[in-house]
Amino acid sequence: MTDPEQHPSLEELGARLRQARGDQPKDGEERNGAQASARATAMGIAWRLAIEIVVAPAVCGVLGWWLDRQLGTKPWLLVVLLVLGLAAGMLNAIRIAQRANRQAAED
Repeated sequence: MTDPEQHPSLEELGARLRQARGDQPKDGEERNGAQASARATAMGIAWRLAIEIVVAPAVCGVLGWWLDRQLGTKPWLLVVLLVLGLAAGMLNAIRIAQRANRQAAED
């Protein structure tokens, strides 16, 4: 029924496909690049959130501890500034997350 001489071999078809695809960007590579970029952006935002939540209370706590030692008001300034640092860190984290959500919705 079929004559093997009429149909090109699989190697010939493969060579033609490789030649045709050689000039065009590969879909998988484009998607992987976009996914890697999105993943890196998300990872950067996650690190920024974590740093905001940890650093603001730590800085305020150290400042409160130092002021308490200087002014003799132990432990009141430490407690007050630590609570303010926690609030500031959470507020900044919420703002960062909202900005990331707006950017994601626009894209």
